[in-house]
Amino acid sequence: MTTTIAKISNALQRNIDIINDYRKSYYDAGLALREIHDKEQYLESHKDFASFCSDQWGFSVRHCRRIMDSSIVNDDLKGPIGPITLKIDGKNTIILPENESQARAVADVADDARTRVLVWTEAVAAAKKDESGKPRVTAALVKKVAKKIKGTKKPRPKKPRKPAADQPAREAGEDPPEPEHTGPILDGMKGEVCTGLNSVFQSMSEYRGLQNEIGEMLTQINNLANGASGGRLDYQECQRLCQQLQAQLKFAAPHTECPKCRRKWDKKCPHCKGTGWVTKNEFSACASDADKIWLEKRK
Repeated sequence: MTTTIAKISNALQRNIDIINDYRKSYYDAGLALREIHDKEQYLESHKDFASFCSDQWGFSVRHCRRIMDSSIVNDDLKGPIGPITLKIDGKNTIILPENESQARAVADVADDARTRVLVWTEAVAAAKKDESGKPRVTAALVKKVAKKIKGTKKPRPKKPRKPAADQPAREAGEDPPEPEHTGPILDGMKGEVCTGLNSVFQSMSEYRGLQNEIGEMLTQINNLANGASGGRLDYQECQRLCQQLQAQLKFAAPHTECPKCRRKWDKKCPHCKGTGWVTKNEFSACASDADKIWLEKRK
């Protein structure tokens, strides 16, 4: 079902044309729908997004959101260090969901990018390969892997409380406390954070350092794999595991203060969950122009 809507901008018409043929590329269709939704292009002819989608294609809002989520999955899986690559027919090939069914399976099992990367990485590794080496990832396999990962997930240890000001001096043999940071603590946007988040953003250098160490380790593994003793060393498997570790660190690292809570630390905030800070992916997904202006002007 397609309804012609008169007097619309070229940008909206271009997106409509892409979505009309969405089975050709679910990713491009998802991007087009996201642009119509986020830039409120639907207001050119309708009062809301739901009525626009219904009149234009006969799509429900739920179906549209699933198409949009499927395209977001591809962006998430590309990750901070690039997508998974495998040698197929002797060439390095990027491995991403080939159709909406695969992408939707990943979207349905996890909301956060970090878990999606873990699930897809494990699914690709577990999938049977065809003669060319191409993995045959199915929606059922994705769900099976997701269930396994979620079932083995360990609870995060609670952070120890800071010692009280009147706490007695440490006993002999105890490790000395780490030296206190002097000067302002800056976040990933080079802005000074509030003192209550100093310890959070001091850890940013540790996240970056570990990612660099993993990269150096992978280089050493590559040297071993190409050396005289590397015949039994599966470099691709080592690369997959290292990428998984780097992705974990990258997606979990603090980026900036929550632009929605704005130092009020609302426990009901869907973005920071009351912690007062967000990761880079969380920031990209929620920050408006007004939020960015607040972050630039904060003191």
